[in-house]
Amino acid sequence: MKVVKNEFKSLSIMIAASCLIIFYIDKVIMPVYLVKSIFKVLLFLGVPAAYSVVTGRNLFKGLFSGKSGFLKPAALGVSVYILMIITFYLISGFIDLENIRQILSSNLDVERENFILVALYISIINSLIEEIFFRGIAFIKMKGLAGRAVSYILSAGSFAAYHVAILEGWADSLIVILAIAGLFIAGVFFNFLDEHSNDIKFSYLVHMFANFAINTIGLHMYGMIRLPFL
Repeated sequence: MKVVKNEFKSLSIMIAASCLIIFYIDKVIMPVYLVKSIFKVLLFLGVPAAYSVVTGRNLFKGLFSGKSGFLKPAALGVSVYILMIITFYLISGFIDLENIRQILSSNLDVERENFILVALYISIINSLIEEIFFRGIAFIKMKGLAGRAVSYILSAGSFAAYHVAILEGWADSLIVILAIAGLFIAGVFFNFLDEHSNDIKFSYLVHMFANFAINTIGLHMYGMIRLPFL
């Protein structure tokens, strides 16, 4: 029991510290996106890998070995994509895309010329990194140590809090608050998707399609495509 308690404490500190460091990097250092991505890989994958080596408990084991297939997650992902595009239509009047474009340019050095490469990275690779960390470690691995309720709150809460620095200034305060609340709910939903199989294939594919939707809006923002009715 003491070993489990100590492991829960160690993993909780690791998760919280990694999110706080990323928050500091976003708000204070404000590096270009490539540098920020390197920091994220080191914190969300490198630190858990080091923990696995030191403790002998592989935090990555089994995260893709569950019985869930890919067809249902992909179908749900497409549904989420459509829902998010519809939601954007409904709230587009409250979102200043030009302001977001300027923030991406000044803070992260993301421009029209490199956006497609960044978008592909965010959708395919960044989604995987976040799912390994927030669902694979903060939920699936923690559930075995702290129980269902605590792991749900820890995973969804850290996932939402991690995005605060990213979203701040993108829209009106109310929209940002609603977005953070939505991210917490999304985190709970992702946990629910992975709970039965105890792997992250389901949440990863849905997360990837959600990012595809966001990046479709980005393509519209940069004038590479034109969404109808806007």
